[in-house]
Amino acid sequence: RDNSDGGGAYPMATRETAGASGDAFLMVDDCGDIYPPTLALLETRSSSSGDDFTLAEALDVIGIGPFQYRLLFTIGLISIATGLGLTGLALFPPLTRCSLHLSSWQEAILTSSALVGMVCGGIGMTHLSTRFGRRKELIVMLVWTSYFGFLSGLTSGFYWLLALRFVVGFGQGGAGQRVFVVFENIHSRHRPLATSILACCLSAGGVLEALAVKFLLPEGGGVAWRYLLFLNALIYLFCIVFQSWIFESPHFLLNIRGDREKAMAAL
Repeated sequence: RDNSDGGGAYPMATRETAGASGDAFLMVDDCGDIYPPTLALLETRSSSSGDDFTLAEALDVIGIGPFQYRLLFTIGLISIATGLGLTGLALFPPLTRCSLHLSSWQEAILTSSALVGMVCGGIGMTHLSTRFGRRKELIVMLVWTSYFGFLSGLTSGFYWLLALRFVVGFGQGGAGQRVFVVFENIHSRHRPLATSILACCLSAGGVLEALAVKFLLPEGGGVAWRYLLFLNALIYLFCIVFQSWIFESPHFLLNIRGDREKAMAAL
Protein backbone atom coordinates (compact mmCIF):
# COMPACT_ATOMS: atom_id res chain seq x y z
CA ARG A 1 0.00 0.00 0.00
CA ASP A 2 1.13 3.58 -0.46
CA ASN A 3 2.86 5.43 2.36
CA SER A 4 0.87 8.21 3.98
CA ASP A 5 3.43 10.70 2.68
CA GLY A 6 3.32 9.27 -0.84
CA GLY A 7 6.97 8.31 -0.71
CA GLY A 8 6.84 4.71 -1.86
CA ALA A 9 5.20 1.43 -1.03
CA TYR A 10 5.38 -1.03 1.78
CA PRO A 11 5.95 -4.66 0.82
CA MET A 12 2.83 -6.74 1.16
CA ALA A 13 2.87 -10.09 2.96
CA THR A 14 0.88 -12.96 1.51
CA ARG A 15 0.67 -16.53 2.69
CA GLU A 16 2.12 -18.31 -0.30
CA THR A 17 3.10 -21.95 -0.19
CA ALA A 18 6.87 -22.08 -0.12
CA GLY A 19 7.22 -25.56 -1.54
CA ALA A 20 10.73 -26.92 -1.24
CA SER A 21 12.01 -23.81 0.51
CA GLY A 22 10.00 -24.66 3.61
CA ASP A 23 9.19 -21.04 4.53
CA ALA A 24 5.88 -20.42 6.25
CA PHE A 25 5.08 -17.72 3.71
CA LEU A 26 6.78 -15.43 1.20
CA MET A 27 6.89 -11.65 0.89
CA VAL A 28 5.50 -10.17 -2.33
CA ASP A 29 6.10 -6.52 -3.19
CA ASP A 30 3.88 -4.28 -5.30
CA CYS A 31 5.73 -5.30 -8.46
CA GLY A 32 5.04 -8.97 -7.86
CA ASP A 33 8.60 -9.83 -6.95
CA ILE A 34 8.84 -12.64 -4.40
CA TYR A 35 11.62 -12.75 -1.84
CA PRO A 36 12.24 -14.25 1.62
CA PRO A 37 10.71 -12.26 4.46
CA THR A 38 12.58 -10.72 7.37
CA LEU A 39 11.52 -10.17 10.95
CA ALA A 40 11.31 -6.42 10.31
CA LEU A 41 8.87 -7.01 7.43
CA LEU A 42 6.81 -9.26 9.69
CA GLU A 43 6.47 -6.33 12.08
CA THR A 44 5.58 -4.05 9.16
CA ARG A 45 2.84 -6.45 8.07
CA SER A 46 1.58 -6.69 11.64
CA SER A 47 1.39 -2.92 12.13
CA SER A 48 -0.25 -2.30 8.75
CA SER A 49 -2.84 -5.07 8.88
CA GLY A 50 -3.46 -5.21 12.59
CA ASP A 51 -2.80 -8.97 12.66
CA ASP A 52 -0.20 -10.37 15.02
CA PHE A 53 2.33 -12.84 13.67
CA THR A 54 2.97 -16.01 15.61
CA LEU A 55 6.23 -17.07 17.20
CA ALA A 56 6.37 -20.06 14.84
CA GLU A 57 6.14 -17.71 11.85
CA ALA A 58 8.96 -15.58 13.24
CA LEU A 59 11.23 -18.60 13.74
CA ASP A 60 10.46 -19.85 10.24
CA VAL A 61 11.28 -16.42 8.83
CA ILE A 62 14.58 -16.21 10.70
CA GLY A 63 15.57 -19.63 9.38
CA ILE A 64 18.96 -21.07 10.30
CA GLY A 65 22.27 -19.25 10.46
CA PRO A 66 25.38 -18.68 12.61
CA PHE A 67 23.42 -18.44 15.86
CA GLN A 68 21.63 -21.74 15.23
CA TYR A 69 24.92 -23.44 14.32
CA ARG A 70 26.53 -22.20 17.55
CA LEU A 71 23.45 -23.34 19.46
CA LEU A 72 23.65 -26.85 17.98
CA PHE A 73 27.37 -27.00 18.73
CA THR A 74 26.82 -26.00 22.37
CA ILE A 75 23.86 -28.32 22.95
CA GLY A 76 25.76 -31.05 21.10
CA LEU A 77 28.58 -30.74 23.65
CA ILE A 78 26.05 -31.07 26.46
CA SER A 79 24.66 -34.17 24.73
CA ILE A 80 28.17 -35.66 24.58
CA ALA A 81 28.62 -34.94 28.29
CA THR A 82 25.23 -36.55 28.97
CA GLY A 83 26.26 -39.62 26.98
CA LEU A 84 29.44 -39.86 29.04
CA GLY A 85 27.44 -39.72 32.25
CA LEU A 86 24.81 -42.25 31.17
CA THR A 87 27.37 -44.80 30.00
CA GLY A 88 29.35 -44.18 33.17
CA LEU A 89 26.38 -45.44 35.18
CA ALA A 90 27.15 -48.95 33.92
CA LEU A 91 30.95 -48.74 33.69
CA PHE A 92 31.72 -46.86 36.89
CA PRO A 93 30.59 -49.28 39.68
CA PRO A 94 32.85 -52.23 38.66
CA LEU A 95 35.87 -49.92 38.80
CA THR A 96 35.19 -49.22 42.49
CA ARG A 97 34.92 -52.88 43.52
CA CYS A 98 38.53 -53.43 44.54
CA SER A 99 39.49 -50.03 45.94
CA LEU A 100 36.35 -49.67 48.08
CA HIS A 101 35.87 -53.42 48.69
CA LEU A 102 32.28 -53.41 47.46
CA SER A 103 29.95 -56.35 47.24
CA SER A 104 27.67 -57.03 44.28
CA TRP A 105 24.64 -55.41 45.89
CA GLN A 106 26.66 -52.30 46.70
CA GLU A 107 27.74 -51.99 43.06
CA ALA A 108 24.11 -52.30 41.98
CA ILE A 109 22.88 -49.69 44.44
CA LEU A 110 25.49 -47.20 43.22
CA THR A 111 23.91 -47.33 39.77
CA SER A 112 20.40 -47.28 41.21
CA SER A 113 21.07 -44.21 43.33
CA ALA A 114 22.16 -42.23 40.26
CA LEU A 115 19.07 -43.37 38.33
CA VAL A 116 16.76 -42.38 41.18
CA GLY A 117 18.53 -39.03 41.27
CA MET A 118 17.91 -38.58 37.53
CA VAL A 119 14.19 -39.22 38.00
CA CYS A 120 13.99 -36.65 40.79
CA GLY A 121 16.19 -34.24 38.87
CA GLY A 122 14.05 -34.54 35.76
CA ILE A 123 11.06 -33.32 37.76
CA GLY A 124 12.91 -30.68 39.76
CA MET A 125 14.91 -29.24 36.87
CA THR A 126 11.81 -29.06 34.68
CA HIS A 127 10.15 -26.92 37.34
CA LEU A 128 13.28 -24.75 37.46
CA SER A 129 13.26 -24.41 33.67
CA THR A 130 9.59 -23.40 33.62
CA ARG A 131 10.01 -20.83 36.35
CA PHE A 132 13.39 -19.26 35.59
CA GLY A 133 14.10 -20.09 31.96
CA ARG A 134 15.76 -22.71 29.79
CA ARG A 135 19.18 -21.06 29.72
CA LYS A 136 19.40 -20.61 33.49
CA GLU A 137 18.35 -24.21 34.03
CA LEU A 138 21.09 -25.46 31.72
CA ILE A 139 23.73 -23.38 33.52
CA VAL A 140 22.55 -24.65 36.93
CA MET A 141 22.57 -28.22 35.61
CA LEU A 142 26.12 -27.91 34.27
CA VAL A 143 27.54 -26.24 37.40
CA TRP A 144 25.68 -28.65 39.71
CA THR A 145 26.77 -31.81 37.88
CA SER A 146 30.37 -30.65 37.46
CA TYR A 147 30.79 -29.59 41.10
CA PHE A 148 29.31 -32.70 42.69
CA GLY A 149 31.02 -34.87 40.09
CA PHE A 150 34.40 -33.58 41.29
CA LEU A 151 33.36 -34.21 44.90
CA SER A 152 32.39 -37.77 43.96
CA GLY A 153 35.92 -38.36 42.70
CA LEU A 154 37.41 -37.12 45.98
CA THR A 155 35.30 -39.18 48.38
CA SER A 156 36.56 -42.42 49.89
CA GLY A 157 33.58 -43.87 51.78
CA PHE A 158 30.84 -45.94 50.17
CA TYR A 159 27.93 -44.10 51.75
CA TRP A 160 29.34 -40.70 50.85
CA LEU A 161 29.85 -41.91 47.31
CA LEU A 162 26.30 -43.28 47.25
CA ALA A 163 24.86 -39.92 48.35
CA LEU A 164 26.97 -37.94 45.90
CA ARG A 165 26.03 -40.22 42.99
CA PHE A 166 22.38 -39.48 43.78
CA VAL A 167 23.10 -35.74 43.77
CA VAL A 168 25.04 -35.99 40.48
CA GLY A 169 22.15 -37.97 38.98
CA PHE A 170 19.79 -35.21 40.11
CA GLY A 171 21.77 -32.73 38.04
CA GLN A 172 21.97 -35.06 35.04
CA GLY A 173 18.19 -35.34 35.11
CA GLY A 174 17.99 -31.75 33.93
CA ALA A 175 19.91 -32.45 30.72
CA GLY A 176 16.68 -33.29 28.91
CA GLN A 177 15.80 -29.60 28.76
CA ARG A 178 18.56 -29.12 26.17
CA VAL A 179 16.22 -30.47 23.48
CA PHE A 180 13.67 -27.74 24.16
CA VAL A 181 16.38 -25.09 23.91
CA VAL A 182 17.06 -26.25 20.35
CA PHE A 183 13.44 -26.75 19.30
CA GLU A 184 12.38 -23.32 20.55
CA ASN A 185 15.09 -21.51 18.60
CA ILE A 186 15.15 -23.07 15.13
CA HIS A 187 13.00 -23.41 12.01
CA SER A 188 10.45 -26.24 12.28
CA ARG A 189 11.85 -27.81 9.07
CA HIS A 190 15.27 -28.31 10.70
CA ARG A 191 14.06 -29.84 13.97
CA PRO A 192 14.19 -33.50 12.78
CA LEU A 193 17.79 -33.00 11.64
CA ALA A 194 18.65 -31.30 14.94
CA THR A 195 17.17 -34.27 16.82
CA SER A 196 19.36 -36.66 14.83
CA ILE A 197 22.46 -34.57 15.52
CA LEU A 198 21.77 -34.54 19.27
CA ALA A 199 21.18 -38.31 19.23
CA CYS A 200 24.51 -38.84 17.45
CA CYS A 201 26.27 -36.64 20.02
CA LEU A 202 24.67 -38.65 22.84
CA SER A 203 25.94 -41.89 21.29
CA ALA A 204 29.37 -40.37 20.71
CA GLY A 205 29.55 -39.57 24.42
CA GLY A 206 28.90 -43.21 25.25
CA VAL A 207 31.67 -44.36 22.90
CA LEU A 208 34.12 -41.85 24.39
CA GLU A 209 33.28 -43.07 27.89
CA ALA A 210 33.99 -46.68 26.89
CA LEU A 211 37.31 -45.65 25.33
CA ALA A 212 38.21 -43.70 28.46
CA VAL A 213 37.58 -46.77 30.61
CA LYS A 214 39.71 -48.90 28.30
CA PHE A 215 42.70 -46.58 28.65
CA LEU A 216 42.19 -45.48 32.27
CA LEU A 217 41.58 -48.92 33.75
CA PRO A 218 45.07 -50.37 33.17
CA GLU A 219 46.83 -47.07 33.90
CA GLY A 220 44.81 -45.89 36.87
CA GLY A 221 44.70 -49.13 38.80
CA GLY A 222 42.58 -48.82 41.93
CA VAL A 223 41.91 -45.11 41.40
CA ALA A 224 40.77 -45.39 37.76
CA TRP A 225 37.20 -44.69 38.85
CA ARG A 226 38.32 -41.34 40.29
CA TYR A 227 39.89 -40.37 36.96
CA LEU A 228 36.67 -41.31 35.22
CA LEU A 229 34.56 -39.12 37.51
CA PHE A 230 36.99 -36.22 37.12
CA LEU A 231 36.84 -36.57 33.34
CA ASN A 232 33.04 -36.51 33.31
CA ALA A 233 32.95 -33.46 35.59
CA LEU A 234 35.53 -31.69 33.44
CA ILE A 235 33.41 -32.14 30.31
CA TYR A 236 30.41 -30.53 32.03
CA LEU A 237 32.64 -27.70 33.23
CA PHE A 238 33.93 -27.19 29.69
CA CYS A 239 30.35 -26.84 28.39
CA ILE A 240 29.79 -23.83 30.68
CA VAL A 241 32.28 -21.81 28.64
CA PHE A 242 29.94 -21.81 25.63
CA GLN A 243 26.75 -20.82 27.45
CA SER A 244 27.23 -17.20 26.35
CA TRP A 245 26.27 -18.43 22.85
CA ILE A 246 22.77 -19.32 24.08
CA PHE A 247 20.00 -16.75 24.45
CA GLU A 248 16.90 -17.28 26.52
CA SER A 249 14.18 -19.11 24.62
CA PRO A 250 11.71 -16.70 22.96
CA HIS A 251 8.98 -19.29 23.64
CA PHE A 252 9.68 -19.05 27.36
CA LEU A 253 9.81 -15.25 27.29
CA LEU A 254 6.58 -14.86 25.33
CA ASN A 255 4.31 -17.74 26.29
CA ILE A 256 5.42 -18.32 29.88
CA ARG A 257 6.70 -14.93 31.03
CA GLY A 258 4.43 -12.91 28.76
CA ASP A 259 7.25 -10.48 27.98
CA ARG A 260 6.83 -9.55 24.31
CA GLU A 261 9.69 -7.00 24.28
CA LYS A 262 12.28 -9.47 25.56
CA ALA A 263 10.95 -12.15 23.21
CA MET A 264 11.42 -9.78 20.26
CA ALA A 265 14.91 -8.92 21.49
CA ALA A 266 15.76 -12.62 21.65
CA LEU A 267 14.43 -13.15 18.13
